[in-house]
Amino acid sequence: MVKSKFRTNVILLVGMLATLLTGCGDLSQLTGGLLGGNKEPLTGEWTLGYQNNDQVTKAKVRLKQKGEKFVGVGQEEQGRKFKILDGSINKDGQLTFNKAYVDQKPSEVNLVVTYTGVMQMLNDPDYKGPYLTGQYQSVSQAGTLSGEWEAQLTNAPKGDAAPTPPAEPTQQQAPESTISDTKAPDLSGKWSIAFRHNFKIIKSTMFIEQDGDKLRGHGVDTNTNERFVIEKGWYNFPKVTIVRKYTKGKDAASTRSWTYKGEVSVVKDADYQGPYMKGEFQGGGDWEGQQVK
Repeated sequence: MVKSKFRTNVILLVGMLATLLTGCGDLSQLTGGLLGGNKEPLTGEWTLGYQNNDQVTKAKVRLKQKGEKFVGVGQEEQGRKFKILDGSINKDGQLTFNKAYVDQKPSEVNLVVTYTGVMQMLNDPDYKGPYLTGQYQSVSQAGTLSGEWEAQLTNAPKGDAAPTPPAEPTQQQAPESTISDTKAPDLSGKWSIAFRHNFKIIKSTMFIEQDGDKLRGHGVDTNTNERFVIEKGWYNFPKVTIVRKYTKGKDAASTRSWTYKGEVSVVKDADYQGPYMKGEFQGGGDWEGQQVK
């Protein structure tokens, strides 16, 4: 996360940037204290996403667990319905299940997609609950397809603290902001950016130079140390588009251009006051950013 209180709408997954995962141990430890000690943590509504080449397909899934077994039904965002069959999860959180489409195409006769993975606990300001991740594989007349997948409960609690009443005003609280909600903020300056790519969170430091409605700049992805330039950018508040170009050689592993589309808003918070950007990154991932003061 760029900053825990600034929520990214996931991507895949309804506000999901999974950066803080605890260890995976006995299943009772994983679920202890979660949802009232629920011993069937898979039961419920899930948001699932899986990688298909450079695209991410999202689906809503309803699971029903009994002991170490579970089944379910679901529907992908394009409308295709499927069943979850032969699901099982062991005490260590290792799980497997098969997905079978209800309306199989001729090229998908007897197609079954096998998912394997693990359940871990995610404790993030935006989401607290079981988080599933792993690999899938399918074999059909069209060939073999495989990739990564992940899922989280749709209606899990947020944050790790119980709600508390508003605190009485203190001297430590930030004064009322004078930043306008409607006036377009200037984007020039240093930014902290985070985006999801291939089911990973990549963080960047980015320097923006704004000239009217045009944006230029440069930066570096701190995870990989790959450098880029803002090849071009457009800003028509609240809409923003940024195209980052990487050049193969000493600065990057490959030459490529990535486009980030989103919206600019103004945040008024005790910890941060200023412009905030969020949107969708080329390929289906989410991104967000805030200015570094």
